Amino acid sequence: MLFHGVMVGLLFGVEFACIYFGLLYTDAARSVLFVYLSPFVVAIGAHFFLKGDRLTFLKMMGLVLAFAGVFVVFGRRPITAKAEMYYGDILQIAAGVLWG
Repeated sequence: MLFHGVMVGLLFGVEFACIYFGLLYTDAARSVLFVYLSPFVVAIGAHFFLKGDRLTFLKMMGLVLAFAGVFVVFGRRPITAKAEMYYGDILQIAAGVLWG
């Protein structure tokens, strides 16, 4: 139990570090949407690691549609974007994966 608790605590701590350092490079609105990619990670992880929860065609289409919405929102570079914004975006995606 101690090992699992320490591992979860480390993942949680690294997630918050990614959020903090990512916010140094990108804005909060983009950060929120990237961090909330974690349900995708949970759905895919549940498909592979849980016996009773499989991704059906309808579930996959819902995930694709939701991801397409995020892609449409961030498909273009914002007017106020700097070159370093992508570093922050990558850190926020990493935080979403670690949270998931």
